[in-house]
Amino acid sequence: MNALRQLGRAYQTASLGFLLYKLVTLAVNALAFRVLRPCPPISTPMLTAPSVSILVPARDEAANLPHTLPRLLAQTNASQGLLEVLVLNDQSGDDTARIVADLMVGVPGARLLSGQPRPPGWHGKPWACMQLAQAARGEVLIFTDADVCWEPGTLASLLFELETSRADLLTVWPRQETRKWGERLLAPLIDDVLLSILPAPITRLPFASMSAGNGQLMAFRRTAYLRVGGHGLVRSEVLEDVSFAARLKARGGR
Repeated sequence: MNALRQLGRAYQTASLGFLLYKLVTLAVNALAFRVLRPCPPISTPMLTAPSVSILVPARDEAANLPHTLPRLLAQTNASQGLLEVLVLNDQSGDDTARIVADLMVGVPGARLLSGQPRPPGWHGKPWACMQLAQAARGEVLIFTDADVCWEPGTLASLLFELETSRADLLTVWPRQETRKWGERLLAPLIDDVLLSILPAPITRLPFASMSAGNGQLMAFRRTAYLRVGGHGLVRSEVLEDVSFAARLKARGGR
């Protein structure tokens, strides 16, 4: 009986300690978690404007792209650099290709790519992203999912944050819109892990485990992306976004 009581007290202590850690972490993140804000007005043109490639892997996204792709095509690069939007049709079984082609008519820098069969050892999304990167020309590579709705000015805000933070990888956790019950159950669990377990300030420490990535929106400096091997670095990973952030940091990336 004494052993059981001791075990119960230990479990209670550990549970309370974990709950206290989560509450403290949540408080820290409420103050320190960086929020993507509108880019401040630029009084003088930037002389070294980066060229930008917005890259969208799309597989059976006919329901989402009519709502999200026009928002991407409407983005303007405030720094007057090259902007291209590439969508890769990853062997979709619906009208993804036709919808993308129709929406891109007359839009400079917009291109539809046809995905190639997946090689052995690759998962689907890393392979799609690798093909997009190989076709891209930008100094900044921004991978975004086909169901992410960009707001006006998002690109300018991303570029401003990428420059001021001096990051090699800038990853964004968009506001989640949940419609189905499954989504409403799952999304808060991801928020719980992100906001109450990982204190935002420690992601700046040079430890690979102290990092997070979200494949919904990841912006890379091209030089850093290529230096680590692109998505080939995580070709066989299911959670390729989390792994990419950790492995890039392990190789000296910011």
